[in-house]
Amino acid sequence: MRISNETKIGALIVVTVAIFYWGFEFLKGKNIFNHTNDFYVKYDRVDGLKEANYIVIKGFKVGQISGILFNPKDLSKILVHISLYADVKIPKNSIAKIYSIDFLGNKGIDLILSGSEDYYKENDTINGEYEIPITEQLTPIKKSFESILFTIDTLTKKTSRIFDEPTNQHIKESLRNIQLITASIESQKLKLGLILDELESITKTFNENDENISASLKNISSITDSIEHSQIKSAILNLNNAAKETNNILTEINSGRGSVGKIVNSDSLYIQLNNVSKNLDQLITDLRQNPKKYVHFSIFGRKSK
Repeated sequence: MRISNETKIGALIVVTVAIFYWGFEFLKGKNIFNHTNDFYVKYDRVDGLKEANYIVIKGFKVGQISGILFNPKDLSKILVHISLYADVKIPKNSIAKIYSIDFLGNKGIDLILSGSEDYYKENDTINGEYEIPITEQLTPIKKSFESILFTIDTLTKKTSRIFDEPTNQHIKESLRNIQLITASIESQKLKLGLILDELESITKTFNENDENISASLKNISSITDSIEHSQIKSAILNLNNAAKETNNILTEINSGRGSVGKIVNSDSLYIQLNNVSKNLDQLITDLRQNPKKYVHFSIFGRKSK
C-alpha cells in the first residue's frame, strides 16, 4: 500500500507539533512523560514565586509549580497549583513554605513534612506559609538605627552649642586619647599573641617530653619509697624518742624531783658552799697573817715548853 504525500505531510506536521510542545514544556521544567500528582496550597502572598520553580523536600527536588491563581472562593488568598512526582507522599498537617532560592528574589516551595501516618490525596489543599525576607526583617532595625543616628546628630549639635570652644577642645582631646588607648590595646594584643604562642610552644614541649617527665616522676616516687623503707626513718624515729626522753628529764629537774632536781631547785647547797668558801677564805687569810700559829719551824728542833 502506497502512502500518499498528503498523509506523509500530515504525519510530519503532527510529529513536529508534538516535538515543539514537548520542547516548550521541557524548557518550562515539565516532563510530559513523567506522571505527577497535583495539589494546591493557599498563601496570603507569593512575592517572587513563579511557575516552573522547584518544590523541594530537605533540598531535594520533588516537583514544580504548575500555576498561580486567585482562589475563587476566597479572593484574599492566592492559590498555587503544584505538581509532585507520583511516588512522593505528603503526610497530613505538613507545611508548604515559600523560601528564598537566591538573593535575586526568586522563590521556591519547601515541603516540611509532619510525622502523621495519614497522607493527602491528589487535589487536596496543603497548609502554606510564607518566609519573611531578610530585607523586611531588617527594616525595623534599619529604622531604629536611623533614629539613633538622628538623635546622636541632634545631640552633637546641641552639645557644640552648649559648650564653649575650650570645652569642645577638651572633648576632642579626650576622644583623641581614647583613640590612643585603643591603639595601645591593639599593640598589647600583638604582645599577648606572642605570649600565647610561647605558652603553646612550652605546652607542646611538655607534650613531646611527656614520657620523659613521667619516667622522672616515677624515679622520684621510687626514691621516696626507698627512703620510706630505709633506716633513715628508723633513725629519725629514735631521735624523736630521745628528744621525748630528754624533755621528760628536764621536766623532772624543773619540778624538783630527784637528786639533780633538788640540787638545781634548792638554795641550801648554794648557802653551804658559800659558807665553806667564806671559812676557807678566812683560814687562808689567817694563815698568811699568822703562819706561826699553824706551822712551827726550828733549826735545832722543837722548843720544849
